[in-house]
Amino acid sequence: MSYGPLSAVPQVAPVHGALHEPQSGARRANGATPQAATRWQATPQPRRRRKGLVAVVVVVLLAAAGAGAGVVVLKRSANGLSGKSAAEVLATSIGAARAQGSVHLAAVESNGASAIGSYDISATVGAQTVSGGAQGNATLLVMPGMAYLKGDAAFLHNSLGLGVSAAGKYAGQWISFKPGDPGYAQVVSGDTLSSALSEASPTGTLGLTPSLTVDGQQVVGVTGGLPTDATRSGAVGSVTLYVSTAAPYLPVEVVTNGTLAGQRGTSTVTFSHWGEPVSVTAPAGATPFSSLAQALAPSPIPG
Repeated sequence: MSYGPLSAVPQVAPVHGALHEPQSGARRANGATPQAATRWQATPQPRRRRKGLVAVVVVVLLAAAGAGAGVVVLKRSANGLSGKSAAEVLATSIGAARAQGSVHLAAVESNGASAIGSYDISATVGAQTVSGGAQGNATLLVMPGMAYLKGDAAFLHNSLGLGVSAAGKYAGQWISFKPGDPGYAQVVSGDTLSSALSEASPTGTLGLTPSLTVDGQQVVGVTGGLPTDATRSGAVGSVTLYVSTAAPYLPVEVVTNGTLAGQRGTSTVTFSHWGEPVSVTAPAGATPFSSLAQALAPSPIPG
């Protein structure tokens, strides 16, 4: 779930939140265990050193103070980015990222309580774990036409919208979602490569930061507004996507600052392990979410 990005992005109770390494059902096909990391969620907050997953995704920081619009071109960056506008740098990086096919995301989110997350995502499947945040702890798995979630009682109540009693009953059990189920879109948001990149892309008037170093890499930042899904919910803020100045110009980190319903937060998501295989296995015995309709609290988190 996101953020944003995806996730990332200030969103209320994104099922993308603080993450931990997936507890079951997912691991890289090559057997490597994804490094513990961090990623986005509802109202994010900054975290410098950077990084710390993003969703992800799906929202980035560094307001474009003085950055200018997309007509500003990169004059001091190296290689193939020289002379490109903010829009061109963004398009180049996102295109290169899609071509890789998969990525590992580490995210750190802060909106009163710090959360960490870890994601392994490809074009069609994804695995995410969230922990340490105010929303609770959970593991999410996404595959074509189906998604699965296993969370503690706090997560099922705060993020999924189950009543207190039902949240306690189904805590620690797999719940399945299919397209059309309430909450399906929320669960899968930021848990595939396409949705994560969408959450990480600044919108509106774009600007460029000066060249700088992030996570040991020379980068330039593309600054702009929050993703459309976040602004639809009433969130306001900024996103900065840091792009490597070395070919193939892949995303390195995305920082999001946002405010929603009076809450402020920051999310920092780091990208790594591009192109590595990702394997996700459907858990057995999952309870269909459609069978839990009566268990929803009066005001569940919108999907």
